[in-house]
Amino acid sequence: MKKIALAALASLAALASTAAHSQVYVGGAFGATRQDATCTGATTCDNDDVGGKLYMGFPLNPLVAAEVGYINFAQAKSSGTVSSVYAESTTDVAAVYGGLALRSYFAPGLNGVFRVGAASVSLDRVNDYATGASEAGSNSGMALMVGAGLEFALNRTSRLAVAYDHTQAPETGRSDMAVGLFSVGVHVGF
Repeated sequence: MKKIALAALASLAALASTAAHSQVYVGGAFGATRQDATCTGATTCDNDDVGGKLYMGFPLNPLVAAEVGYINFAQAKSSGTVSSVYAESTTDVAAVYGGLALRSYFAPGLNGVFRVGAASVSLDRVNDYATGASEAGSNSGMALMVGAGLEFALNRTSRLAVAYDHTQAPETGRSDMAVGLFSVGVHVGF
């Protein structure tokens, strides 16, 4: 019984030691987005825009952190003639995610990071017609979110982060639409 108690005490001490060195971190980034929106029949199609993300993480150990965040995948725009009427379509995609950030140390001051988690993704589409009519629709659903990137230490608590995040946006009557964000930003530990 004493051995079990000593082992439990040693485990708690190790966890407390790890928690004392762990730093909650917050980060933000912006960059290029890509939506694989269907542009069948469109005369113009722009699936690229500028989006961003905000996130917060809590290290569980030196290599694994629990992370939550918000990603704005921005807009895709298209225009063209539908049934002899000119129309413009705008699609906005955003996601809230939770998951794990898995880190690998490549060299002093250089980390690799792989993110995997679940995302609640929302897609809002507005179609405006030359006749003055307009229609809007929204979809939301859960999807796998993955990401990968590099982190460069700026000092003890700040890192420059370069990353790519990817998920699927729900589409009505079609296959889900792939969306991605290639971003540059910083995160700061507290």
